[in-house]
Amino acid sequence: MEIYGIDLDRYSKVIIDIGLNLQVGEELVISAPIESAPLVRQVTKYAYKKGAKLVTVFYSDDIVSRETFLNVDTDIIADIPLHVKSGKDYIVQKKAVYLGILCDDPTVFDGVDPLKIVARQKAIVKACPEYRKSLDTNSTRWCLVAFPNKKWADLVFGNKEDSITMLGEKIATAMWIDKENYLELWQEHTQKLKERSQFLNNAKIKSFTYKNSIGTNFTIDMPQDYIFSGANEKGNLDGVDFVANMPTQEVFSSPDFRTANGTLVSSMPLVVNGVIVDNFKFEFKNGEMVSYSAEKGLETLESILSIDDGMK
Repeated sequence: MEIYGIDLDRYSKVIIDIGLNLQVGEELVISAPIESAPLVRQVTKYAYKKGAKLVTVFYSDDIVSRETFLNVDTDIIADIPLHVKSGKDYIVQKKAVYLGILCDDPTVFDGVDPLKIVARQKAIVKACPEYRKSLDTNSTRWCLVAFPNKKWADLVFGNKEDSITMLGEKIATAMWIDKENYLELWQEHTQKLKERSQFLNNAKIKSFTYKNSIGTNFTIDMPQDYIFSGANEKGNLDGVDFVANMPTQEVFSSPDFRTANGTLVSSMPLVVNGVIVDNFKFEFKNGEMVSYSAEKGLETLESILSIDDGMK
């Protein structure tokens, strides 16, 4: 089955076999916008074919969420309903694997008070600590993938009739599902990321310096005995490999935040909480952010930074 230039059969196999590495008898929980229903249905079908015990789907609707943020007081928005908490706790209790599908309109929350969005996010984190911990520690195997949205496509390709198919084709290319040997390519890729991680681990790097032509000049040190990891990780409870973000070129580690110094200037816009933040800049001194700015979306940027109690 194909939609928007994406072969959903192939996409589902990549998600289930490589991303989540679903095992026979495991439960799968999917969180997805309603626009991505065609992919959800195909993933569900393939998950059962692979031996899933149960597939549970939680749909969301950003248009409904927008109306809620515009019309409901912050204290009510921050009062997390029991069914939301129960849904997230269910993933932990059942030791289910978790799939999140991203299919967002990058501007859906333009005009919404960003403090309301942040209040909601903070409340969910506080209400569901075990869920967050399970993702952070890989006790839950999880995967995030993309599905095209018309508003997103129009922003990238212009308001064209076939923009959503153009975006879908780009996603298919990034996921290699436009190639016959797509599963083999993913297996080779995850192995390469492991090798790159090992190369960095053996390099005994002292510090990184980042520069670009628009003002970035930033340095940060690595701690002793640092560890780099690739996108291919292992579930903490079962040791089963999975890929948390797809597509990915990610090789990552944790630097010594206390040594962060210099300036970071964005070269691309950031879409966060349904708002575009563009031309933004951060200044660091000895691990503290001492100033920041943005030409677009500053209020949203400020709301993001307010989440961290350690911000200056």
